[in-house]
Amino acid sequence: EYDFSWTLSEDATEIQSGKLDGFSLNPGDSKVVEIPMTSITGKANSEYWLRLSVQLKGDKNWAEEGHELAKHQFKLPIETPTYAKKENKLANPEINNSGESIVINGKGFKAEISKESGLLISYEKGNDKIVTSALKPNFWRPLTDNDERGWKAEKILNVWKDLPENLKVESIDIDVTSVAVKLIFKELSLNLTYTFTSEGAVDVNYKLVIPENMPEPIRVGMVMGISNNLQEMSFYGKGPFENYSDRKGAAEVNIFTGMVDDFYYNYTKPQESSNHACTRWLALTNSVNSGLMVVGEQAMQTSVWPYTAENIRVAQHPTELNKADELTVNITHEMAGVGGNDSWSMNARPIDKYRLLEKEYSFAFKLVPVTKAKNLQEVYRNSK
Repeated sequence: EYDFSWTLSEDATEIQSGKLDGFSLNPGDSKVVEIPMTSITGKANSEYWLRLSVQLKGDKNWAEEGHELAKHQFKLPIETPTYAKKENKLANPEINNSGESIVINGKGFKAEISKESGLLISYEKGNDKIVTSALKPNFWRPLTDNDERGWKAEKILNVWKDLPENLKVESIDIDVTSVAVKLIFKELSLNLTYTFTSEGAVDVNYKLVIPENMPEPIRVGMVMGISNNLQEMSFYGKGPFENYSDRKGAAEVNIFTGMVDDFYYNYTKPQESSNHACTRWLALTNSVNSGLMVVGEQAMQTSVWPYTAENIRVAQHPTELNKADELTVNITHEMAGVGGNDSWSMNARPIDKYRLLEKEYSFAFKLVPVTKAKNLQEVYRNSK
């Protein structure tokens, strides 16, 4: 009754495909089948994906021939070499610590770190201001119906909601190319290290240590505002529709491209939405492919909202959402799942597997300026 087809892709490019020979199985039986892929040599900083698909061989009264009944994507364990980077012969960026903030200048870029908050508060490339609101820690989300009406997350985890505003700078250490900041809240500590290349890339390293007496956060990550001029969105991760740690099985890893509004999902009651798990990179650019790319050291979760988090949180209807003067970019290491075993009790909370129960979290990502890029995947490979 069924056709079994397969494709092999290098990142987002299909390089092989075929169909499996027919076979019969009784219920409960299993069979090992061979997929006739030809040998390949792994390309530097690339990934390889096998996709299996089951389709109807003929028309049915409920669907036509070729209708897909089942599918799955597998990451193949193909070893790839490290991308050979061009040697950087530019001088280190200049770090000026004499004013109220720390100013970093390099080839065509300028960044600023606040001494008061320890946060990256501005980033400019050429004449364009890209980061318009501080890159700051983020432990919260505009609560979902399950969070708010089910397991009462705001009551249980309330300490995390405004915690970023309560962090205090304990120390700032400046090196030749980096600024290391330690932020504290009671016994909680957050270490942020910003390392700048001469060409304007910013490596951000993040280490959070949570005391035993604090409840778990609902998110571990960072958020920033970036220029509203960067409305063209591309990402290499699970999509194209939104997905979460406990709601991502149907999404596939690929490169997806569109406008920011194309990837924002509007719920009848505004709430957390539009997340993409397993993201390798996210790029926001203008009409000439210039802007900013966020590259994860490991797979991360990302979302971009044309609204502020506060607007989403307080709005009761989509008509109460107002386009902001900047884009909200969420860069998330871990986030609690959607949950929903029921929607009216503690059972609405995600099961333990999809809660953030650890007491230490470390992750890293890179902000990479993009200038008239012809191939965003190549920008990503060069940045690794």
